[in-house]
Amino acid sequence: MSAPQVRRIALCLQYDGSAFHGWQRQHNAGSVQETLEGAIRRLDPAGSGQTMAAGRTDTGVHAAAQVVHFDCAGPIPTGTGLPCSPIERMGDAGRCQGRQTGR
Repeated sequence: MSAPQVRRIALCLQYDGSAFHGWQRQHNAGSVQETLEGAIRRLDPAGSGQTMAAGRTDTGVHAAAQVVHFDCAGPIPTGTGLPCSPIERMGDAGRCQGRQTGR
């Protein structure tokens, strides 16, 4: 039996950072990364949910096209993009686009 194939998923995020203390995970404050990783874990319980970003934002800063990726171990639907509803729970301004990339 072979191990499940892990796929790398790239996201291009747009969000209003007003309610967050920046992108990066923090011990004492809510961050965009922590919130997104929670949504990814709900979509892909077999994976780690850990994300890697091409940049960071500071407290209260918004993003128009922040590129993030995660490795997907489970069966997330791929079609035209990832379903945005769990990620939109980041806040009213949270939006996502997803595209599967080769590894």
